[in-house]
Amino acid sequence: MPSGHGRAYSIIFDAVVVFALVVLLANFGNYFSVVFPVDGISMRPTIVSGDLAIVEPVNISTIHVGDIVVYKDGFIDVIHRVVRIQGSGASEVLTVKGDNNPIPDAVPVTSDLLVGKVVVVILYIGTFVEQPYNYVLAFVLICMLAVDFFESERSSEEAAPPKLQSSA
Repeated sequence: MPSGHGRAYSIIFDAVVVFALVVLLANFGNYFSVVFPVDGISMRPTIVSGDLAIVEPVNISTIHVGDIVVYKDGFIDVIHRVVRIQGSGASEVLTVKGDNNPIPDAVPVTSDLLVGKVVVVILYIGTFVEQPYNYVLAFVLICMLAVDFFESERSSEEAAPPKLQSSA
């Protein structure tokens, strides 16, 4: 393989590996309720479907009006902005609303429903954390690792000095 192609392959390989590691770490984060792929339009234009929200578990007393939070509504995780806070301390109740929604949510968010506060949103990565894309990405990564392994084996065989034959 010419050196230009080898260098381009190496750059592409490194980029895919880094991307795959980010996605795999995001998948790992899902088990600890700190990473949430976004699906829906209620937070447009701030957060859109396909984004990935990184969430920090916090005490409800640290939340302020304007913060974006994640709360449980049954079996659904909802990401909305805090528009009002009532009460104080552990008995605070948050009123939340999606940026794209005309009225606040009917669910009053209490400390037992609060999952955490959104601290970072990574654009477009959320799609790859969900099935089937995470499996496709894992398959592509395994294929690239196999190609890289066999290519390095072939290169080392080509680079090995030729064996001399003895004439006895």
